[in-house]
Amino acid sequence: MSAENLLKLDEFRDRRLHRLARARAFLGREASRSQLFDHLVEVAELSGSDRVAAVWIDEYGPGLIHPHLVVDSISDQPRRGFRPEALHRAWERGVPGAYEQVGDESSRSGVFAIALGSDGARGWFLVADSVSRRAQLDEAVRHRLMFLAGEISALVLHRDLDPDRDPSESREATFEGWRVLRDLDGFESDADRVRAVQARFLVARLVRTLVDEDLVLPNDQRAEQARAARADLQEVDHSEELPLLLRTLDHYEAGESSPLLSVVLELGAAAERQDHISGALELYECAFEIAAAFGEAEPAIRAARMSGRASRRQAEWEQADAWYEVALAIARGSGLETLAARSLAGLGLIRRERGNLPAARGRLSEALSVAESAGDRETLASIHHDLMGLEQLAGDLDAALRYGWQAVNRYESELGRSRCMAGLAGVLLEMGDWSAAEDA
Repeated sequence: MSAENLLKLDEFRDRRLHRLARARAFLGREASRSQLFDHLVEVAELSGSDRVAAVWIDEYGPGLIHPHLVVDSISDQPRRGFRPEALHRAWERGVPGAYEQVGDESSRSGVFAIALGSDGARGWFLVADSVSRRAQLDEAVRHRLMFLAGEISALVLHRDLDPDRDPSESREATFEGWRVLRDLDGFESDADRVRAVQARFLVARLVRTLVDEDLVLPNDQRAEQARAARADLQEVDHSEELPLLLRTLDHYEAGESSPLLSVVLELGAAAERQDHISGALELYECAFEIAAAFGEAEPAIRAARMSGRASRRQAEWEQADAWYEVALAIARGSGLETLAARSLAGLGLIRRERGNLPAARGRLSEALSVAESAGDRETLASIHHDLMGLEQLAGDLDAALRYGWQAVNRYESELGRSRCMAGLAGVLLEMGDWSAAEDA
């Protein structure tokens, strides 16, 4: 083999490892899915497959294949479409039944599938395929694959025992979108709030259903659900969110994942502006799940950061920290330095608000260093702004003043500059410089 071919092989391996590390970052909040991911990666390595997935088929539905988790080593956006033939042949062999096709000169592709069993409503499978022919699996490899299939089946068939589940989710409170209704607790007599939350629930429950179905639903079912929701909205909604709600239904009905993702994030932000934090978190989490399924780094980071911010507002520190860490891991894995800096800043703000000023200073200083490398002025301004608030809280008013002026000079948005000037006025007031504070 020539040196040139060796270099190409090394480059291919590096890209594959980077792609897998990036994909794993999307699962940072969920230990069980991370464990499932690791099993799928081992299956890919043992079998020489380009793509491995845990998928399911609704035993009482139209037979659509729902990709629960896909590991794709040759595509940044996981390929989520699967042919049913191998699954059906594996199921015919019983549980655990294995079917293997190594490919021939006409198809060139190889595939194998293992039937994992049923949870009563869903038939689960492990499926792997390659874009080129591969050798037939030997006995030792098949034995290990069957062991891994058993480990995978334990994870997917007993998801109700998942330790990552929210302990507040009782059996009675797990209907789709139920968390949106938490925003009514204590506000049952507020008619405007009730209408807004009810309208949001009508749409959010459909988005949550889509996420729970691993983003695969029959076209006619989506159309009927969207039609019914539009009719119900006419009964309850008179809010500024109506255009967003209708756009969400349009993209839901059309099966347009990227536009749906964007409008769900907008809808979550609109809920957060009204201090409807439970609804905002539900929508942000749905948006994140959609982005993660398709390997969309920037919207996933945005959804994770927005979830972290909303959790921080609720003083749910561990949840906020976890969301910002996920955003940071995806940003670093995707080479998005500006978003990594903003995620680090979010982690710093959590520590500041919890009173750990040295840890906050460390995170914000790291964020500043990353932002300087990225060269984004608005991000640099935002982090200087955060450092101003930190040093003011710590009592170092001179340092706060320096950071504040640097932020003002870097902000490109009038809103950011105005907010920073108001903060600077507070620093100057605390320093006793009344005239400068008034000018600010």
